[in-house]
Amino acid sequence: MRYAGFGIVALLVGCRPSPADPPVRDDERPSSSSQAGPTPESAPETPRGEIPAGPGLVVRGHGEIEIELYAVYIVDASGELGTRALWPHRFDCPEVEAPPHTLPAGGKGWLPAPTEAYEGESCTPTPLPPGDYVIRIHSGYGEDYYAAAAVTLPLTGPVEFELKSHDGPPPCDETRARRAATLAVTAAREADALPAAFLRDCDLSTPRCGTLPLEDTMPPERCTVTLHETLLRIERPAGSDAVRSLEAWVDREVVYARRPDVRATSASRFVVEGKPVVIAGVTGRARHEHGGDAARIGHATFEVDNPLDRAVPVRAKKVEFLTDHSCGLPSEVRARPRVSDVSAAELPPGRSQLEVMFEPQGAYQSHCDRFAARVTFAVGGKRAPVTVEYEVMRFERMRESR
Repeated sequence: MRYAGFGIVALLVGCRPSPADPPVRDDERPSSSSQAGPTPESAPETPRGEIPAGPGLVVRGHGEIEIELYAVYIVDASGELGTRALWPHRFDCPEVEAPPHTLPAGGKGWLPAPTEAYEGESCTPTPLPPGDYVIRIHSGYGEDYYAAAAVTLPLTGPVEFELKSHDGPPPCDETRARRAATLAVTAAREADALPAAFLRDCDLSTPRCGTLPLEDTMPPERCTVTLHETLLRIERPAGSDAVRSLEAWVDREVVYARRPDVRATSASRFVVEGKPVVIAGVTGRARHEHGGDAARIGHATFEVDNPLDRAVPVRAKKVEFLTDHSCGLPSEVRARPRVSDVSAAELPPGRSQLEVMFEPQGAYQSHCDRFAARVTFAVGGKRAPVTVEYEVMRFERMRESR
């Protein structure tokens, strides 16, 4: 978005801790005019020495430039052991010597058969037990230019890999989706982002495949685990202020999961005449200028599903404004603002939307601040809270050079 004399640069969006992302660091990118990978050429192979016989990873490159591989990741087929690297980044573990990993222009490179790997930020490798794995060789030329293959350890011979661009929706099957769910949950736990009861009644062993973009739906009747191409989502049914979902991005081969996202936005169920009336929070957004006034938050939006054939009275009894300043789910009650208006006094049959207005509250994003409004509703003689979290973004205004 452009304004006369100014540009806007977004800096922060309620940050959450997450494992280090595998994509390339700028200082590690091979120089190229395109981030989609070198242009394949029909240049003759110019191997850097002979390819050793016996077990190992044989990697074919393309084009007229040599490629220094950024990283090689390996994960067990189930995801239970987690994602590991065949060598750590040199900035993290400068004392660890990585094997030679530069591919000659238009030729083949060779990496020793994996027998051990590095977990997380550890500089000490651990053995890889026998079994089925998936290996992803990260070229450093962007997320979609890589090589990957399924392998069984210990290797009994050479395994061929080819660096190439990958286009279109990634394939999905139950094994891949199940591994994605396992890695996403592990990433969320490591980031301390998963509520204790979140996975109650959720079966990670029966995932399904979906597509992007996501559909706007009410909470499911039962917990669902779905791999939407490269987005893993676990959705929970409505309960009493039940957190709605966990989302995490995965790579096309599902070798790693990153940026696990669990918001305080919740859904509650009110049983009226034996049927569940559901009110589900919709995550809000706000922004403010760096160094300026805090964003003002004074309303919350909810999706409603009323299965009855008549309208049901609804009242917003109270609002609690919640915060957390350490990346955790907002839970500290900072204020109890007065309810100023509700968009409807009744919930009509079927799907509808409900707005609750309250005294505006300030929300300033310093680093990892999170904000939410918890509204207690009375529906059909039952009371329950429903929470809406807000994504608060801080931006800079920068003068354009003339």
